[in-house]
Amino acid sequence: MTNLNGSVLRDLRKSQCLTQETFANKVGLSVSTLQRMEKNRSPLDTFEYLNFLRRLNIENDQINHIFFETIDLEIYKLFVSAVGAVRLYDYKKAIDLMESIRKSQKPEIYEHPVIQQNLGYYKFWHKNEAAEFKRSKKDRYNDLMAILKITNIDDYENTPISCLITPVEWNVFTELVYYYNEIKQIEKGIKILLTLLDTFFIMNDEEFKSATILTLTFCFYHGGEYEQCIEWSSQLIASERTSAMQLLYAYSNIAMCNKKLSKPEPDYLEPGLKAYHIAKVLFGVNTPQIKTFINGFQEELGINIEDYVKWK
Repeated sequence: MTNLNGSVLRDLRKSQCLTQETFANKVGLSVSTLQRMEKNRSPLDTFEYLNFLRRLNIENDQINHIFFETIDLEIYKLFVSAVGAVRLYDYKKAIDLMESIRKSQKPEIYEHPVIQQNLGYYKFWHKNEAAEFKRSKKDRYNDLMAILKITNIDDYENTPISCLITPVEWNVFTELVYYYNEIKQIEKGIKILLTLLDTFFIMNDEEFKSATILTLTFCFYHGGEYEQCIEWSSQLIASERTSAMQLLYAYSNIAMCNKKLSKPEPDYLEPGLKAYHIAKVLFGVNTPQIKTFINGFQEELGINIEDYVKWK
């Protein structure tokens, strides 16, 4: 593990305009330990520094920048390039970029948990694509647990999930939720999501909170808990940080749940129309995406929503 100079920690504290006492309280240190670290009398490793950044509620993109720039700017560039490749679903390129860290001037960073977690997640998706998404459920589960084991949170059923969860860990937990849905153990997935929500309420992380709530609504819907699905979908609609895509799914959920509950027609048609209009904006008028959405939505509601729009 790479150790950092204590001045890095002192600079971080001053950048946040915090006294030693306030900073120590926020990151979970005693003042005396913080003082020793700042003076290089106690070791400060890179993973511990990363955790301090998260405890300060610094945005994820900024965390990556601060963290990797502190270690090595060239490695930071490789990391950012790999993330960019993933956004284009080019997992092979992302893996190659991460593997090239071994050939850098600081190859020991390759073993860092952050690098290994991201690399493990990229390999997970590369395997899925190579097998045309037909890998066995057990193989996928084992890969996901191996990623969590890197930071010792694979025993999440018996150990509380830390508020220092990384974006990759969130993605892995979400994939585990889908796995539990597939094997008809939806309650296990719901338990994970509720635990994550407690974590994000502590961190006040609106982005991950909204994404987690959306996944939770899907679980409630597929588990037949329609009232719960409506309640959580309504929370998404009320939030100022909900994206247009999340709004689309929230209104769709409410429409489909009210239909399942045999509510009066306006209770499912009104949110259904809102979902329809949002979909038109997001997907376009005559695109394959809008046609797929409308066909699936109409099948769930049992109506021709486009005819209803014309009549309306």
